[in-house]
Amino acid sequence: MIAAKFDHLHIKSRACEVSAEFYRTAFGADVLSTTEVDGKTRIVLELGGIRLFIEDASGNASSAPTIPARGLEHIGLQVSDLDEAVSHLTSIGIEFAIGPRNSARPGVRMAFLHGPDGEYIELIERSS
Repeated sequence: MIAAKFDHLHIKSRACEVSAEFYRTAFGADVLSTTEVDGKTRIVLELGGIRLFIEDASGNASSAPTIPARGLEHIGLQVSDLDEAVSHLTSIGIEFAIGPRNSARPGVRMAFLHGPDGEYIELIERSS
């Protein structure tokens, strides 16, 4: 077995500056760097202890898959107060695909939204 730890998530974007601003405004991500990689802009953010690479996609890139999907389905972000998070995001114009609801798992509430490039994002509150 090898020792591995999570390093980053990588999102290909139609407009990486717009996507980076979404994560900064919505979730308080910090911009770590902006560079050019193979002629495309890449913005690296820090979000909840994880690096998020947002890079311009080529013009022929396909869209994010519809849900449910195989492979990576969504990004899960834990929040301490789901109602407060939903209120903040709604106040800045973000719409929810699925509003706050209780999970079948005790003490868990969740809501889902789409990011600017169609990525599916879950907000999850765990009370225990």
